[in-house]
Amino acid sequence: MVSATSKRTIFYFYLSILLLAIVVLALVGGLDSPLPWALLPLLVLVPVLHMKFFRLPHVAWKDVYSVGVEEIDSDHKQLVDLINRVVTAASTNLGDEFVGENIYEMVAYAKYHLNREERLMDQYEFPDREGHKAQHQRFIDTVDRFEKKYAHDLKVKNLQMFDFLRDWLLRHISYADKELGAYIQARRAAGQG
Repeated sequence: MVSATSKRTIFYFYLSILLLAIVVLALVGGLDSPLPWALLPLLVLVPVLHMKFFRLPHVAWKDVYSVGVEEIDSDHKQLVDLINRVVTAASTNLGDEFVGENIYEMVAYAKYHLNREERLMDQYEFPDREGHKAQHQRFIDTVDRFEKKYAHDLKVKNLQMFDFLRDWLLRHISYADKELGAYIQARRAAGQG
């Protein structure tokens, strides 16, 4: 999956080449030359291409993400909903501050969810709870670093944090939380916990 930051860099690179080509052709062939004028309609497409190129992908909840524990699945669905709210805010150009507020809400909910998961791990005496908690702490540390590093550059912070949150959440659910879910289900089925 290509990050939003990489997409933006690639888009502006190609836009710069197109503009440079038009200017060079106009200078070399003069304004009477049809070539720069033929390329000019491409510039009209730039806003359309920009919207298509930067449309962040919504995350569709899939049954494969379910870990089989209602509390955890409910939180994960809420996090996917929050990711999609960030996508909508960013895609409709509602402003970096508004996007940032949505990301902040998503991070706050993610931290709440991680605490909830950790309480379940303790309650059911999950064998790898220390390793799982360490993954949660690395997540929190990374989010905090984004906040500090890009405090004054909302656009970069929002794009990079979005990419990180989406990718981390889906990867974490698919691996670590699946293992936790199976363990809790087994304990509940055995009447333990």
